[in-house]
Amino acid sequence: DSILRRLEARAVVIGHTPIASGQITARFGGRVVLIDTGMLGGEFFPKGAPCGLESHNGALTAIYEDGRRMTITAPSQATK
Repeated sequence: DSILRRLEARAVVIGHTPIASGQITARFGGRVVLIDTGMLGGEFFPKGAPCGLESHNGALTAIYEDGRRMTITAPSQATK
C-alpha cells in the first residue's frame, strides 16, 4: 500500500516469471496484477505468446497478437 501511495497508483503490473497457466492473475485485492505469458517462447516456455494488458471498469483483459482475449474481473480493492 505504501509503495502504491508513493507512486500515486492504484495497482502495479508485474510480468517477469511466466505463469504456467498463461493467465493473468490479480492478487492483493487487485493491487498487484501478474501477467507473463512467456512471450519469448523457447525451451523455458514453449507455448509462450506476446500479449498486452487492458484494464477497463474492473475487468483485466490479456490481448494477444492473434486476436485472442482472456478477461478476468479484478477483485475489488479493500478500503481501510
